[in-house]
Amino acid sequence: MLGHSYKGFYKFTIGDLGLVVFTVLGVLPPPRQDRRLVPVVVFLITTISVFLLNLMVFKTMESWAMTAYLFRLIKLCFYLIAAFTCGKKYFTTHIFERAVIAVGVVATVFMFFQYFAFYGLGRVYLGHIPGLTIYIEEYALSDYESLYKNTFRPCSIFLEPAMYAQFMVVPITLALFSKKLSVISKVLFVSFFSLSVVMSTSAQGLVYLAVIFFLYIFMSSNKKINIILFVCAVFVAILGAYLFLEPFRFAVDRLLYSEDALSARVGTYEYIRKMEIPFKIIGYGYGVVPHGEYMAGLPDVWYGCGIFGVLLVF
Repeated sequence: MLGHSYKGFYKFTIGDLGLVVFTVLGVLPPPRQDRRLVPVVVFLITTISVFLLNLMVFKTMESWAMTAYLFRLIKLCFYLIAAFTCGKKYFTTHIFERAVIAVGVVATVFMFFQYFAFYGLGRVYLGHIPGLTIYIEEYALSDYESLYKNTFRPCSIFLEPAMYAQFMVVPITLALFSKKLSVISKVLFVSFFSLSVVMSTSAQGLVYLAVIFFLYIFMSSNKKINIILFVCAVFVAILGAYLFLEPFRFAVDRLLYSEDALSARVGTYEYIRKMEIPFKIIGYGYGVVPHGEYMAGLPDVWYGCGIFGVLLVF
């Protein structure tokens, strides 16, 4: 995610270039077969077929955006094939776990530093790597000092709080479910990481935390009383955090009361409701969205790939 924040050349990010190198190495002998690739190939074949159907038969795509749509489709195919080509050959679980947790520690420490610098020193420090160009122009041109004067929403080494929360889901989950970490280490890592997600003011980050902890207590306990006690403890913790932690209160209020935040997450389902039946099933083609509209994950997949594509993703 971090590598994809910076531009390489043309429309390729530094992360893309790194994946190209590993993919080339991954297809070199000796090959490593991965049977999980089968459903992914089915998804890609379906996605490409629907894309071509909308392009040549239904003609639902705007001609001015054709290059962008096609490039998105090519990158989707490349990302998935690269993941399964390289994964079996180079992926090592314990190295991955340690690396992700280490990056999580660095990102969290920098998040705390941003708070200290802003409220203690009156300075804004961004986690951007000097000398590299931000891939998304909107973020590259943003005046963060002016934005933070209105609402301080730090994002550590990422481009926005949502990206930070999306990444931190992984180290939190790894630490929480790890069988190698001691209880003390697990408590420290999970508390440290979870607090940083709250401090990012990301509303979806709060939802992620709720889901992760619910799954943990549900999967690790066979006693219903433990689940009840956990729910009560969480309720008390949430109430206390809402009363005494400004970032948490801001995130909750933004999730519940902000029209922009709600619209970004659920408002685009209105487009799904208005789709004609055939397109609800097959979609308008991967990467296609209503002009000028941001669509969150599920409606984005549904609008582009149809309900069949959504089921294949699941």
